[in-house]
Amino acid sequence: MSDRPLGAPPPLGRGLAALVLLALVAHPVRGASEARPPAAELRFLEPLEGRFKIEMSSALPGRDKQTAHGSCVNRFILASRFLQMECSMGEAEARRDSVVVFGFDERKRQFFALALDSVRNYYLQPWGNYDQAAHSFILNGKERDDSSGSVMTYRVRLRVEGRQAYHLEAFLDVPPGAPLRIVEAVYTRLD
Repeated sequence: MSDRPLGAPPPLGRGLAALVLLALVAHPVRGASEARPPAAELRFLEPLEGRFKIEMSSALPGRDKQTAHGSCVNRFILASRFLQMECSMGEAEARRDSVVVFGFDERKRQFFALALDSVRNYYLQPWGNYDQAAHSFILNGKERDDSSGSVMTYRVRLRVEGRQAYHLEAFLDVPPGAPLRIVEAVYTRLD
């Protein structure tokens, strides 16, 4: 019988305690004045900062094409390390709100997007690169359907059209055929 209260975690073993101590010593907590500067690659996200109107269409297999309109406010957060996009689409019961956080992971040397919305109870997190010649972010992701076990792969292309607009397309990979475009959205600057 243990002296620990019911539900209390077990005490740390010597090996785990040593690892925690090593992690703290090897990577001490830094103050804001000692923080690393934001990644230089974030400059590619700068044209996306501001307020935008959105014109979006979506088409899923077996469903009618849908259109929606909305707006988006994009701003840099957390010492300008990430670009947060707060968007609202549709009206009344069809309203859909989303938050997408774009960033550049210096460890992986890749861009990422963390997408959350008011419809799903999960997140999407595609990763990829910026194509300077095409002025486009190309991000790829995979999602597993727990009920069927199938894996869905998708691609997001966000093309920067200067400071005034950007264009987003999302594709599903549908083997053995060509990728299927399921979302197309044009973001036009309001400010």
